Amino acid sequence: MDRAKEAFSSRRGAVAVLVGLGLSVLFGFGALVMDLGRVYGVRLKLQDAADAAALAGVSRSDPARAREAALEILRQNGIEETGGDVVEVDVEENQGGQTERVRVLVRRSVPYFLARVLGVEGAEVSARAVARLGGVDEVRGKRSPEAGGEDPECDRKEGEERERCEEADDDLEGKLVPLAVREDSWVPGQRVEIRPRRSERGNYYSLALGGGGGNRYRDNLKYGYEGRLKTGDVIDTEPGCMWGPTREAIRYRLDRDPEATYENFTLTSPRLIYVAMVDGELHGRDQVQVKGFAAFFLEGFDEEQVQGEGKCPVLIGRFVRVVARGQPGAPYDYGLEVPVLEE
Repeated sequence: MDRAKEAFSSRRGAVAVLVGLGLSVLFGFGALVMDLGRVYGVRLKLQDAADAAALAGVSRSDPARAREAALEILRQNGIEETGGDVVEVDVEENQGGQTERVRVLVRRSVPYFLARVLGVEGAEVSARAVARLGGVDEVRGKRSPEAGGEDPECDRKEGEERERCEEADDDLEGKLVPLAVREDSWVPGQRVEIRPRRSERGNYYSLALGGGGGNRYRDNLKYGYEGRLKTGDVIDTEPGCMWGPTREAIRYRLDRDPEATYENFTLTSPRLIYVAMVDGELHGRDQVQVKGFAAFFLEGFDEEQVQGEGKCPVLIGRFVRVVARGQPGAPYDYGLEVPVLEE
């Protein structure tokens, strides 16, 4: 009888030891899972911050400002070297000395709390992002307030959400205009004159956006077209030089910001316009296919006498590099660009 009791007590003790060991292992693995989940959350936060920093940096044309913009975004997300994080921001420049690509790398040591019972102190988490500028594939236009038009994109919103939408769209106001430019005329930074070629009489590359007619064309050029244009779109053109409507609209834009210059202008300046880039020759009423979009700063307006057509307008200005809001993915980059993540 005594021997049976001793055997039972021995087995009970062994079970207690095994249960204790099992609970310890389960607790250890549970602790490790909890800490690994925390590490995963930190990694997601770092990746989001790195992406935002790279996009903010590449949006600045000046390399020094690009680096500072990226670092500022990281600081806003609680990531900085003074806090023990490893931060690397590399700005790649193009031949003109402007920002072309921004690389961001961040690393942080994350200590474990519960998993230390297994002898694991922590883990190093890293995230990297590379952003570049790419051509705009789709542009949404918005009429300037002087036209008295409404913005259907913002009209569907209410309260503070609508106010934020309208404020964010300020740089779109009046920018998209009914003009197409041959792609071989695109020379960034140099003063150019946009005029019809002698082999293309009867067409000044005026676009019939939203319908035809001189009044509609004038208003679209004066206040901006309220609609969307996308690479690959086929658009009807207006025949003739459209001298009167063009002169009125361009003079209106020049007079609205007389002090602006190529070296010193804002994104909201009415002298900054977005034009469609095309190729091929046009004659009379024709159609054109959009290959991409460019930003053009208006510096002046002239005229030329064309036999059989009278006066035709000549636009004087420069193609500029502008980081705008729009859909990326255009096969060609004509200087109207949006930030794009590479990895």
